Amino acid sequence: MGRRRLGGFCGWVVVLGAWCALGGCNTSLREAQQLYRMGDIQGAREKIVSYSDEETGSSPQTVIAWIERGSILRTAGDFRRSTRAFTVATDRMDQLDLQAETDLGGEFEALLTNPEQITYRGTGYDRVLAPMYMGMNFLADGNLDNPRQAFIKASQRQDETIQRNRAEIERRERSIQESRGKEVDLDRAREDRALNQMVRERYGDLEAFEPYEGYAIPFADLVRAIYLMGVREDPSDVDTARGLLRRVAGMTDEQPYVMDDLEMADAGVFPETGLTYVLFETGVAPYRAQRTIDLPLWIVSNNVDYVGLAIPYLVFSDRFAAGLRVETIDGSFDTLLVTDMDRVVAADFKQQLPSMMERMVASAAVKAAASYGVNQATQGNDWVNLAARLVMIGYQSSQNVADRRTWATLPKQYQYCRFPTPADGAVTLQLEGQGPRSVEVEPGGMSVVVVRSIGPGGPTRVHSFRIE
Repeated sequence: MGRRRLGGFCGWVVVLGAWCALGGCNTSLREAQQLYRMGDIQGAREKIVSYSDEETGSSPQTVIAWIERGSILRTAGDFRRSTRAFTVATDRMDQLDLQAETDLGGEFEALLTNPEQITYRGTGYDRVLAPMYMGMNFLADGNLDNPRQAFIKASQRQDETIQRNRAEIERRERSIQESRGKEVDLDRAREDRALNQMVRERYGDLEAFEPYEGYAIPFADLVRAIYLMGVREDPSDVDTARGLLRRVAGMTDEQPYVMDDLEMADAGVFPETGLTYVLFETGVAPYRAQRTIDLPLWIVSNNVDYVGLAIPYLVFSDRFAAGLRVETIDGSFDTLLVTDMDRVVAADFKQQLPSMMERMVASAAVKAAASYGVNQATQGNDWVNLAARLVMIGYQSSQNVADRRTWATLPKQYQYCRFPTPADGAVTLQLEGQGPRSVEVEPGGMSVVVVRSIGPGGPTRVHSFRIE
């Protein structure tokens, strides 16, 4: 074998090694998420802080790392640091929005290695809930000046969701068209029986999840409406709250508490004793797992030994407290569903699925083309060619991974109840499997109690604040 051919082969191996090094699997992120789902808030906090400290600036993981940091710190009760983390994430999303051109080089690199090397730009619900939580953090920290702008931003993001989803799909499809390879028959790959069976098994249940109107998140509208009814700095606040509550009522089949709030906003009359809202965040949202499949060799040319495909799918959690009972001297109140995050996450995932599948098949094509190039560079020496083909099989197998990044510490459901603030200010929370928990609220104004339950038997965090 000539020096030129051997040098070409060695060059391929060096490049492949660099590509493999770029394809980090974000294990620290998933470990933090897993610790959180297990109820180990302190462990999750330490892991996500360490991880996010390394993922700043233009890192592909900045947005998801700092969103999860903000979410976990908020559960831990560290509201100021949580707000700073959400600020980093939202600022980065704003910067990405200003980038008019798609980084096709980065997309192509990810097709060769790991899809998690594509910059995470944030889902529609990431963009709505991050500023919403900033507003709630401000209130929990006693900062009554800054929540308004945070809630306005959340509403603006709510209105932009549909357009952003369409633009993202077009962007990904354009990138895929730029990077199609010739070593894989894309049409036959999509018709493969094993692939389609896997798709039916993993994605069949997505048909049961329809998005809320306009891919909106009712809870985000509700929180802003509660805030505006509490501050009532000018007449337009109540008008805006009324419009938000009408939209929430339409998305929640006229849930009784929502209708009570809407009736109150329509009348413009608020009880002198004040109102207390209990916001219940229960369970954990779906997370992403992956399953791999080896595409049959009849899809590829004889010059390629292996083509694999990894597909992401959603894993739903059934471990959650189904409801919360609140007791006062005036009676008992049960929280009711206002937003099902399983529905929100699944609808977003389902919308993105066609372009994700196209991109995964295109990735297989590009990697097959890389294998073909190495095979060609090592022709003439059977042993070197065999070694090169084995290296390529290992390379493709190690890089056959799916994009599993998602905001996994969100609750499974948002529920709430509301009632006139009791004269004695005593509120008792009754959660199945746990003893009663007392919270003191002040008569007059608007009091909000936030309860976060990760799962039955797991930690329950409670904090409260006033809006006035």
